[in-house]
Amino acid sequence: MTVDPEEMCIPYMHLVMNAISISGRLPTSPALQRDMLEFSALHKILPVIETFAFTGDDQ
Repeated sequence: MTVDPEEMCIPYMHLVMNAISISGRLPTSPALQRDMLEFSALHKILPVIETFAFTGDDQ
């Protein structure tokens, strides 16, 4: 994953009126990612995944 250093311009009225939020974070170091995966494996922590059908009807 990469991050574009350019400014991101988004019309905010659509976001506010529809209660849409945008969030993000930079990935952590490879060593910390490895530690987190090892911890998850040790404690049998599994992801919770929700899927939603995309119909495109809302556009």
